[in-house]
Amino acid sequence: MGDNMDENNEVLVEEALEEVEDFTEKSLIFYDKLKRRSIISLISFAIIIFTMFFDKYSDFDVALTSNLFLLLLFVSLIATLSVNYLLFITRLTMNEETVMKKLKKGNDIYDVISIIPIFIAIVAFSNAFVVSPASVVKTSMEPNYYEGDNILVYHLLESYKRYDVVIVKITEEDYYIKRIIGLPGEKVTIKNGDIYINDVLLDDPTVLKVGAGTYCTVGNSVDVYENCDFNVPEGEYFVLGDNREASIDSRYLGFIKEGNLYGKVIIKLGFLN
Repeated sequence: MGDNMDENNEVLVEEALEEVEDFTEKSLIFYDKLKRRSIISLISFAIIIFTMFFDKYSDFDVALTSNLFLLLLFVSLIATLSVNYLLFITRLTMNEETVMKKLKKGNDIYDVISIIPIFIAIVAFSNAFVVSPASVVKTSMEPNYYEGDNILVYHLLESYKRYDVVIVKITEEDYYIKRIIGLPGEKVTIKNGDIYINDVLLDDPTVLKVGAGTYCTVGNSVDVYENCDFNVPEGEYFVLGDNREASIDSRYLGFIKEGNLYGKVIIKLGFLN
């Protein structure tokens, strides 16, 4: 009888130990997942802060200038701090069932919230160094770009080429979309509605409106025999709008310094227009 009781007690002890080991194992799994996500989130916050020191393209930022994104970022920051506190207070008590349940619940909630800083970090880093979204305003680039078209602007260019469609910064608040026609050191001549580069007729592939030409002045009252020359300085560009008869460009603004070119338009996002 005594032997049976001892055996039963041993079985109960073993089952209890197995239960404790199960809680510990499960807790460690949830703990490690939370720890990894927390580290990734903290790195994402660091990247976001880092990009704030590179504000050249901040006017194109769709994340850190959005109240909704800033609210989500604040919520994710609070969640990340809470997760780190949970990791701190549970790191030595993995064998308790309540700890395992807290870690599991934390994982379930943080699984979604941890995506927010990662997404915003990608958007902020991309905008600061690689590519930015923008929208076309006004009609100076018709018929190739219409007002309201959404575009992507690529920043990592070693140099600009003729016919590149670029974003030009005119004032602290004004950006224009134009096409590069004259390169540094070239002479641009407008004569009889045509463009000449260094006295050679430009074979311009730009699609213009039917019947449109390029003249020294903008508007309906133009003298087609009017000629004008523009000698492009080194480090600067001569730009025109595709809507040649209704575009404020280098004919009026003058040459554009390379430092005021804010990237090349690489794609028009037709599905968002």
